[in-house]
Amino acid sequence: MAQSLYDLLTACTVRITSKGEQGTGFFVAPNLILTCKHVIENALKPPSLIDVTWQGQSLTASLYALPTTSTLDLALLQLVNIPQHPCVLLHGGAEPFSKLYSYGYADIKPQGASTTFDSEGWIGAQQELLRLKDGQVRPGMSGSPVLNSVTGCICGMVQSTRDRATPLGGEAIMTKVILREFPELADKQKQFHTQDKRWYDAMTIEQRKESGIKDRLSLTGASNAIEVFFLYADVEEDKRWINKFEKHLALLQKQELITTWHKDKLEPGGDVKASMSEHLRTASIILLMVSSDFMDYYRESTDVEKALRMRKEGARVIPIILRASDWETSSFGGLQPLPYNRKPIKNWKDDDQAFLEVTQGLRKVVIELAKGKRPV
Repeated sequence: MAQSLYDLLTACTVRITSKGEQGTGFFVAPNLILTCKHVIENALKPPSLIDVTWQGQSLTASLYALPTTSTLDLALLQLVNIPQHPCVLLHGGAEPFSKLYSYGYADIKPQGASTTFDSEGWIGAQQELLRLKDGQVRPGMSGSPVLNSVTGCICGMVQSTRDRATPLGGEAIMTKVILREFPELADKQKQFHTQDKRWYDAMTIEQRKESGIKDRLSLTGASNAIEVFFLYADVEEDKRWINKFEKHLALLQKQELITTWHKDKLEPGGDVKASMSEHLRTASIILLMVSSDFMDYYRESTDVEKALRMRKEGARVIPIILRASDWETSSFGGLQPLPYNRKPIKNWKDDDQAFLEVTQGLRKVVIELAKGKRPV
């Protein structure tokens, strides 16, 4: 029987003691522990070993790496005496109102205890911090992993409290920041989780779907496939065009160059709004499936504006012209569409030829992104 995800998370956490300072950390790769820099800062000058307690075992660790951004409260530790241990899965983020779970070693619960939070939303334009509410963050909880109960993945790490005496919550550093500052963790996570299936087995079917993890080999993006998100009007005519387009994308998917997601892929009972927001945030390519119905949808929805904000974060936003409409005067009218000649696919004599041109154009973008080039 698979281990409970919450029990597994507990097994990944450690208590850290560093010259009188106490905190929490958690295994992110074999022999590597992530925590807050302020937890171990007094052991940096002069460099000294750090005491770690894991499942009753007394271990020692040393500093492995600090983030390139010196103001970030992150630190990676390396164990000196190495036990066998599980690792968390760093993946995805959290939307406002998401249910979150954490486990750490607070001063009033030194043996370890869990805490639940609600996500109140992001802090700052770059969305690098997550505001937590309805949970008490005590001293010692800095460095605790934050589990998104919807996706079953670690979306961040507790950094600070808003009021240690009351359940006002605190702030967490988002997983995307952790992976950005320690890029080697992506490969280390991939290697670990493709060999050790405990975390994947502990996830529910719904969590795997919500996180976009279809199988164990796709943990942490192990296939390196680029996510393509479809944004479209909920009308049958446009859905028919999208279904046909996806058939043209079959080879790109078979070659594991892309994965695709749109709201019709959500299972019954899933949270449409939360799932769309999450995929809008994580997709590398966002396709605007343009038609007169889409322009009516655009008039009422903020999803297109969210997509354009993600473009500033590095996503590529591409209008796909399905049917004739007055789209070129819109907020996305300056973007290069597909087909290149801007002729609506419906107006082509051979729509397969139109979709071939669109697919070939999309393939160029995918290859560019796969090489690590930043979209312009």
